[in-house]
Amino acid sequence: MKVFWDKRYVAAKYAFDTTRKSEHLADSLVERPIEGVEIASPIAATANQLKMVHTVSYVEAMRTGGQGASGAGFGWDEGLWTATRTSTGGVISAVKAALKDGVSGSLSSGLHHARADHGSGFCTFNGLALAARIAVQEFGVNSVLIIDTDAHGGGGTYSIIGKNTKIFQLDVAVCGMDGWKPVKTIDTQDVVHDAEKYLPTLRKRLDDLEGVTFDLVLYNAGMDAHQACGCGGLHGISRKMIEDRERMVFEWCRENSFPVAFVLAGGYTGGRLSQEGLTNLHRLTIEAAVDAPRSAPDEDPEEESKPWSFTFGGNSGVSLGGNYETSDGSYEPADEDWWLDLFRDVDSDLLVDDEEACEFCASHDCDVETGLACHEAILEAIDRSILEERNRLEDIDTYGLKVT
Repeated sequence: MKVFWDKRYVAAKYAFDTTRKSEHLADSLVERPIEGVEIASPIAATANQLKMVHTVSYVEAMRTGGQGASGAGFGWDEGLWTATRTSTGGVISAVKAALKDGVSGSLSSGLHHARADHGSGFCTFNGLALAARIAVQEFGVNSVLIIDTDAHGGGGTYSIIGKNTKIFQLDVAVCGMDGWKPVKTIDTQDVVHDAEKYLPTLRKRLDDLEGVTFDLVLYNAGMDAHQACGCGGLHGISRKMIEDRERMVFEWCRENSFPVAFVLAGGYTGGRLSQEGLTNLHRLTIEAAVDAPRSAPDEDPEEESKPWSFTFGGNSGVSLGGNYETSDGSYEPADEDWWLDLFRDVDSDLLVDDEEACEFCASHDCDVETGLACHEAILEAIDRSILEERNRLEDIDTYGLKVT
């Protein structure tokens, strides 16, 4: 099985998991080979190819560093243009190899939040939408299914492919960020807030597609749903559940003789998830894709002593909880008052202010049981502040307190 990667994937100066973790994973495949896996160098996507799903002005901004070039959350430099073109080309190369060999992948990430005219949520170019469109227009494919298991919704992808009658999306998220509404019968999005329902939800969605034929499956395999990931993780989703999820997806593709190409999607290091731990989670995708024997489990991050992080979501409003780290290194419960104090410190300019938002956006007088849309905007703002802090601190530190 060919897995595409190239040193150019990490050419951007901006250091973050999305811009660096592919190299850590590639290095692990050299140091700890998985039988049957061959690392191959992709062909970078051209500007004309990128313009198949992105506006001319956005592509040119990314090429030259013009206005809007840093919308994904990364500072622009020439290396970012090189990295994102090559990583996007890796998805196309993986699709081409999967159509020939049955399965392939690329160590690409930072794809599914990108819109036609801007980047978003650490995603610059939408390689999923582009590879699917190229498969249809140039590779003779009549139907493509994009399976997305990133912790967050794939609204960027769907904004590009939603009306395409040959490209479909199955999205199982655990966070409402970047959600989307299906416009075609086959398309589905689920946001799961109960870990016990996570795998059954995916299983049902796959079973519901019985009798539907796809010429290609694109799999966006996210590790940020794991409970140790501070950016999206759901308490109760363990390493074994992630491994079972990966096996489920690839076995479903094999049973139905659907060619499948995978990419990495989300997964972020932090206080409870080390670089090695994240790499080992991403290796589960590759092992499942090549149908390798299950590896001996490394220590699952949720077994570590640090308490679980906060979560947002739920049909009736916002679920708050978790713990924060004090200055002396001990952990204290993050009660309602603590969260309200944190919310009041968030820059209101980063928040959504519309009819569905709660009063917090206007007055900072917030009822934590209402206003889901507003609170998800707050979470995004907190994530942004975390990212800013990670540029200058080894640990995540938000407003003087570590969010764990």
